[in-house]
Amino acid sequence: MKKLIKSKLFLQVIVASMVATLATVGIVGAVTTIGENINTGGTLAAGATTITGALSASTQIGVASTSPLGILSVEQGTETYSFVVGNTGSSTPSIVVLGVNGNGRIGIGTTTPTFPFSLTSAGTQAMIAYDGTNYLTLGVGSSGDLTVVASGGDISFSDENLATTGTLAAGATTITGALSASTQIGVASTSPLGILSVEQGTETYSFVVGNTGSSTPSIVVLGVNGNGRIGIASSTPSARLSVGASTAATTTVDFAKPCFRMTTDSGTTLYYWPSLADGVLGGWATSTVSCF
Repeated sequence: MKKLIKSKLFLQVIVASMVATLATVGIVGAVTTIGENINTGGTLAAGATTITGALSASTQIGVASTSPLGILSVEQGTETYSFVVGNTGSSTPSIVVLGVNGNGRIGIGTTTPTFPFSLTSAGTQAMIAYDGTNYLTLGVGSSGDLTVVASGGDISFSDENLATTGTLAAGATTITGALSASTQIGVASTSPLGILSVEQGTETYSFVVGNTGSSTPSIVVLGVNGNGRIGIASSTPSARLSVGASTAATTTVDFAKPCFRMTTDSGTTLYYWPSLADGVLGGWATSTVSCF
């Protein structure tokens, strides 16, 4: 019995000595290395502490917080950066989350994000991918223009609108749905003159109405090399307005009540229309009064 009491007293002395030693270490701020695990049933709170090994928690870890909201929680304060991912001691980390004074803005490739999420890089900034070969990239160049590249070649906007306050310019683009504009549409032009403008060039046909892929369109307007001639039922108009092919035996033009306006060499405007009497063409009537 006496030996048991002495053993208990000995253990109490050792524990008291260890507590006193740990307290002293905490006061003087020296480094303490513990080779085994530290287990606590409550909260393990640490001040200015550097952990060189692994830190694991079965429930939650709170940084600058004794009541973490999530499994890993960082309590934001007035510090410049609340969260940083980067090389040790780097002044240009890869990812930063600003403190409350910075409204918690997130920066990737920048330490001074100006928006809730800022991504900065010289070149392509982002990629959205289905897999390694099917993806879309986004990039803003030095001129501030956005470039969108789809590996498949097509960009679809489903049933939503694509709106712009400036000019919507397109290169070799196929539109399978409806195209509408509240002001103007310019084809081969960034400064359309009319509501619908086609900028003529040296192409053979500037404007065509016909079946898809047809070599005999119903209406054509030639390019500048063709002097802008218009052909109806003719793809090779030989005059300002040609109706039917030049080799056709007959050309039919159906008029309801035709009236033609012409100007003489002296500048007088005359109006001509067929003179019909009981359905018989009796020549041409003329007047300086409009027949329109």
